[in-house]
Amino acid sequence: MNILSALIQASIWGGSSSASVSPSSLFEISDWINNTDRPNFKVGMHGGKHDVMPHRPQRVRSLGNWRSKADVYNATGAYVDVAQSTPLYGAVGGAEVQLTLATGNSASVAFDATQVKGAGNEIDVSNAVIGFVFRGILNTNLYVGTFNIQLFDTGSPAAVPASYLQSNSTGFEMQNWSTNEGVTEGRAQRLGIDINQFTMTGTVDKTKIKWGRVNLGASGGTITIAPLGIDVVQRASTKGRVSFSFDDGGYSQYTFLAPLFQRYGMRATAYLSPLATILGTTNANYQTVQQVINLLERFSWQIGSQGFTTEAATILGWTNDQLMAEGNKLRAMHAALGVWGGIDGSYFGGVNHGKVGVYDALFRRHFRTMRSFRNGRAFAAGAMTPIGETLPFGDPSIIRAFNFSSGYATGDAYTMWKGLVDQAIANKGVAFFAGHSEFTSTASTLYPDLVNLLSYCEQQVAAGNLECNTVGELVSLVNTYA
Repeated sequence: MNILSALIQASIWGGSSSASVSPSSLFEISDWINNTDRPNFKVGMHGGKHDVMPHRPQRVRSLGNWRSKADVYNATGAYVDVAQSTPLYGAVGGAEVQLTLATGNSASVAFDATQVKGAGNEIDVSNAVIGFVFRGILNTNLYVGTFNIQLFDTGSPAAVPASYLQSNSTGFEMQNWSTNEGVTEGRAQRLGIDINQFTMTGTVDKTKIKWGRVNLGASGGTITIAPLGIDVVQRASTKGRVSFSFDDGGYSQYTFLAPLFQRYGMRATAYLSPLATILGTTNANYQTVQQVINLLERFSWQIGSQGFTTEAATILGWTNDQLMAEGNKLRAMHAALGVWGGIDGSYFGGVNHGKVGVYDALFRRHFRTMRSFRNGRAFAAGAMTPIGETLPFGDPSIIRAFNFSSGYATGDAYTMWKGLVDQAIANKGVAFFAGHSEFTSTASTLYPDLVNLLSYCEQQVAAGNLECNTVGELVSLVNTYA
């Protein structure tokens, strides 16, 4: 019996952690933890997320919803009403409108006239995050060539005015953050954009927005998308936020990074994974159980969740019972260690946000947030992203983080990272970073850039422009709107 089995056994059954204890005829703890051919036990006492704060934002208003072709202004042959029978994701009325665009084609998806706001019912977006809600059906993660949102304070879809607000978004941005599993599995998601990341043409009163539309175009192949609506939610913060996260439980995260971060008044979220093979082992590359506890107790890091048994794509073939059990094991581990934060998760090395076949049984039921990350050098224009993460999160099940290790050169990395922080300060959003084993000592290639970034963040905190938060703290902000 390894130390993790012993800890969980002692925690759940309140007695000795010796192997002679027989906890129940339902299952044997040591088998449950270690035996890969028995992954389908359900441990409801530690599963689920019923006892945590909700992760969906408050104060959401809608500019309108597309439920059928009748809700779309001037719906052409590119639109079709499709029966939606998936129990979890079924649209209102059991159907939804879907738009298919061949490469080179585009469309402006606007609301029918009945959804244009009248006088006195306009929406104030001057301090808001604008969200396009949709389901990716076909190739939205590959061939979206154009994507932007336009907002209007006058006119209508039949009489489009010359003045408008337009998001600084691109088709590539949607490709990066879109789930795309087809009609039976693709989930409704929201791509949030702060109002400061909109450019004004002409003169628009941001306090009196009447209607909006989404412009989409296909490039390189055919796309099919189900547009669901445009939401408006007020910002949850009056300053910028920076959130650091590190995966895999590397030993140097405790011995090197945690003290370094504390020197600058910073902390992070640790996504340890896969727990069954790293935690409590004698492998010097990973943290011990006590070090994980100290990471929370001594350095105030949040202990988040990633995989328990594996991060590999093999879980895509697991049954729902097996997936539920995987999440329950994570819950039990956190209860055994007495650490908080495991309700916030990260996608796996072999299962990113685009693979939602396991979303319901594992990710949705066991986590209130899910972090994903992308290459920080994806955009050639010099910015890490034209639209950064917002607060509330654009979609709490796809938190948009950027990789610390993405082909940066010394000096260049700091410039890019600082730009993401400056963007968060300007938009009252979040600069979210994801790391792995990039920083193990002062000899690490990007160590000087990291020190410069931490120093800059410290300066901005002192100036009242920025705060460093774990994921759990950001969720608390969304729930309280502090």
